[in-house]
Amino acid sequence: MAKKQEKKAETNVETSSKYKNISLRGQSFVGIVVSDKAMKSATVEFTRRYFVPKYERYEKRLTKLHAHNPPHIHAKEGDIVRIMETRPLSKTIHHIIVEKIGEHKTYKGQKMIEEEEKVKIVRKKEEAKEEPKKKSPKHDASKASDE
Repeated sequence: MAKKQEKKAETNVETSSKYKNISLRGQSFVGIVVSDKAMKSATVEFTRRYFVPKYERYEKRLTKLHAHNPPHIHAKEGDIVRIMETRPLSKTIHHIIVEKIGEHKTYKGQKMIEEEEKVKIVRKKEEAKEEPKKKSPKHDASKASDE
């Protein structure tokens, strides 16, 4: 049984050894994966506190960063991940996902609510287009009855 665990550990080392030559340096952040549509990369969003000197108060701000998504981690949309700064991997990617911490529980619910709102807006637009067509025959019928 111990041999099986050793083999599993070896396969993880083999997949991650490919990324050992990428030096990790600088800041690290914990955030939520917002999009994983791009190949081997993801968009990670996290909140930070920004000091407003005029009011001497802090405000929350959102930051979106593009990060490399290694195949052995394969973070999906809604996952909570830790990212670290690294050398520039492409024009916009300067971070790499180091570990997957967990799953954000309310993230999927928020996405579903946003989709439902979009559907409602589309239905209202369609109804608004159909209503003038329906009103015009009724208007003509009322004129005929008056005469």
